[in-house]
Amino acid sequence: MRDKYTLEEYQRIETLAEQAISAPNKAQAQRYSNQLLYIGRDVSVYSRQVFSELYSAVVSASGAVRDKEHYAADARYLLTKFKMLCVE
Repeated sequence: MRDKYTLEEYQRIETLAEQAISAPNKAQAQRYSNQLLYIGRDVSVYSRQVFSELYSAVVSASGAVRDKEHYAADARYLLTKFKMLCVE
């Protein structure tokens, strides 16, 4: 099991997160969320924990939600945190 994600994986995670956030509804966002879960496996417990926090924020911000900009900003902040802590 490895400790960190590669830069290529991070770029894919970032793309999927943005697609999920900008999806017009939860059903369309779920396609991107499921792909995120697939990428989020096979890493150390710490990286997986930070990824799980990011994943939850992305799901909360995805689709049509009240106060979307607040949730989207939170998800983007966690994306930056994830990059600093979990990407080689």
